[in-house]
Amino acid sequence: MHRLIRLSAKLAVITGVSTALVVIGATQEVAAQTGPSPESNDDVTFTRDIAPILQQNCQVCHQPGAIGPMSLMEYQDVRRYARRITRMVESRDMPPYQYDADVGIQDLKEDWRMSDEDIATISAWVT
Repeated sequence: MHRLIRLSAKLAVITGVSTALVVIGATQEVAAQTGPSPESNDDVTFTRDIAPILQQNCQVCHQPGAIGPMSLMEYQDVRRYARRITRMVESRDMPPYQYDADVGIQDLKEDWRMSDEDIATISAWVT
């Protein structure tokens, strides 16, 4: 009888631990798939999130010797102009791309329009 009780107790512990591991694993998998949320600036970092957006959309013009009026190559420069950058990308004045997003073909070669997600990420980082 005692042997049966001990076996049942061990089985209950094993089942509980297994369930906990499955729940923890599923939670981590969902978190890894969703990535950081741009709603909170605690989650957005310059190196991981902002620099790649600037490299893809801004630095072709905003680097020393290029046409842009200021360099956006270094963190200090970007931080200095952060609020202005946010205003310019939210209004879609930057990057300069005069194309009507509501008419005609939208899948264009060399399309410099910034995605809504990238704009939200920049806004979250600045606020």
